Amino acid sequence: MSTILSISFSNLGIDPRVSRQINWMAEKHTVVAAGLEPPKRADVRFVRVAPALGGVVSKGLRAIGLLARQHERVYWSTYGAAFAALQNERPDLIIANDLDTLPLAVRLAERSSAKILYDAHEYAPREFDDEWRWRLFRAPYATALTKKYAPRVAAITTVGSAIAEEFNSLIGMKPEVLTNAPAYNQELSPQPLRSDGTIRIIHHAGAIPSRRIENMVALGPLLHERFELNFMLVENEPAYAAHLRSLAANHKRTSFLTPAPMLELPARLNQFDLGVYILEPTNFNNRNALPNKFFEFLQGRLGIAIGPTPEMARIVRETGAGVVADDFRPESLARILNALSPEDVMRFKQASHAAAREHSAESNREKWLG
Repeated sequence: MSTILSISFSNLGIDPRVSRQINWMAEKHTVVAAGLEPPKRADVRFVRVAPALGGVVSKGLRAIGLLARQHERVYWSTYGAAFAALQNERPDLIIANDLDTLPLAVRLAERSSAKILYDAHEYAPREFDDEWRWRLFRAPYATALTKKYAPRVAAITTVGSAIAEEFNSLIGMKPEVLTNAPAYNQELSPQPLRSDGTIRIIHHAGAIPSRRIENMVALGPLLHERFELNFMLVENEPAYAAHLRSLAANHKRTSFLTPAPMLELPARLNQFDLGVYILEPTNFNNRNALPNKFFEFLQGRLGIAIGPTPEMARIVRETGAGVVADDFRPESLARILNALSPEDVMRFKQASHAAAREHSAESNREKWLG
């Protein structure tokens, strides 16, 4: 039995990707989990670690350091306390989740001779490359840390093939792809449409402005009366969530619902007919997204209606589980949806059902443990 240290600056109890990995590893190994909040496992020892963000002065000094390209100083002033909390750990393997944990993992590994598996999740060097402040301050920092530390790990994983290719271009290492698919829910099956012919559409997400959720709210008045449009939003930014509600104030067939806990999502989604997602390609990661919610649509046995995001579009076309618009305008997707028959929607739901097992966490489990 090996000892594995998993580090993620997130709430380990609700972080879908990290909590799945911890659960898989704890079946056969001793796991120590370091993060903001503990995982939901009594057999995993938890160490609380957090970045030292400080107040206005600290943020100002970090900004100056980033402009001066003092990347190491900025990093260790933020994460030095996390190193102090973990320096006495002697794991066989360290899991570094996201770039923020990578230099920390390398420094810890030097003390314990541990190997490192870097789960990059998405692509940090171009995460918000649509924002000038990010390009000025964070992009050089993220690129420098990736180029310095990523080649020193034993293996890298990421969420999609386009991101894997980008890593390969930068550091000459191609990560293994492990999608964000949730566990297979064998109890669910496609639900019939309502007897009155209503087609229920759902979008669930955090209310984050960069995702341009207003584009999906705009679908409401464009859809025929047989459609209902529903949003299940975690209000990460309450002002933005309130703005979205105001946009839909006059849409009689648009509703905002109470969010469901992570593990209950597939069963809650199963009550609907189509999952919708229009994600504008505003930055590199958005252009190449393959997010949790896409796979949660499949596990909920929903038909899928999306914009032409390549990674998602490929799976929709391969499985026959839905429709892909020609562009990211609400009008384009609304035209396709309005042309659907009830039989089309049920066919998509059945195709989603057929694809649910293949596109589930179980398909990633053995790859990850290997």
